[in-house]
Amino acid sequence: MTRSGRRTPKTNSTGCRDAGGSWNAFTVLGSAGAFIISWSSGGGNCISRRARKSGSGRLKYKLDSALVSVGAIVWTGVVALVAYQTHQQFWLLATLAIGIPFALWNTIMGFVVFVQHTHPSIAWFQKRQEWQRTRGYLTATATVRLPLGVDRLMHCIMEHNAHHINPRISMFALRRAQQQVQDQAAGDVLSYRLNWHTYRDCVSRCKLYDYANHTWLNWRGEVTARPDPLGGVPAS
Repeated sequence: MTRSGRRTPKTNSTGCRDAGGSWNAFTVLGSAGAFIISWSSGGGNCISRRARKSGSGRLKYKLDSALVSVGAIVWTGVVALVAYQTHQQFWLLATLAIGIPFALWNTIMGFVVFVQHTHPSIAWFQKRQEWQRTRGYLTATATVRLPLGVDRLMHCIMEHNAHHINPRISMFALRRAQQQVQDQAAGDVLSYRLNWHTYRDCVSRCKLYDYANHTWLNWRGEVTARPDPLGGVPAS
């Protein structure tokens, strides 16, 4: 516990935090290896901490949260009404109409956030000043090319370097903005095509991160990758 009463982030015996920084719970779903990622209050990713400080108190975020809460209550009421009118079990309908879609959403977004910010070539930063000085907003994320044109189906959210530079860029303009970023800073932008080999390599090597030495470790504390904090990642 800190003086402010907040819980300190959980570390292992080497003093390193679990892969994902602020993500510390991973559940493997089936043979596909997808992840549900639970967010904790403490984290090593400067982006998430900056977002909490600058955005969580804004009125529009509170209104958005209230709108989502109201929508969830209304939808639950609709499901309950349908169950009552059709003499069906409420919990069965709730599982099909609420539980499964919510679990699917968390699985997809957990996977997306993981591959966007975790890679043997990506360095993480414990202090915001270091993150800003080394342009972590540009180098601490990746543009991931998904197979079968799935990135188009996901509204180009994998064009992530441009989003880090300016989170206000709308989804329909992300691809054009990302192209401009790659044209101007190609040597600092990690771009790769996701397949089973690249995903398995990332998951197997990026277990723990040593902030002091900027190295990725496995569960045994052995160094698996040495990302360059200054970036310089060649596009592939």
